[in-house]
Amino acid sequence: MLWLRKGEGLLRRLDVSRDPVAMLAAALQEAAGNAGIELAVEGGGIFVTLY
Repeated sequence: MLWLRKGEGLLRRLDVSRDPVAMLAAALQEAAGNAGIELAVEGGGIFVTLY
């Protein structure tokens, strides 16, 4: 398992945007990719695609 220094994840999110909604979306997309799935948010729903 890769261990990150405290605050490193937040700094990566700030590279995306200062908007908390955009930061959450980026974090979810990164986590989904690491888990081997794809997330799509459309029309108020979240769709999960397994590879």
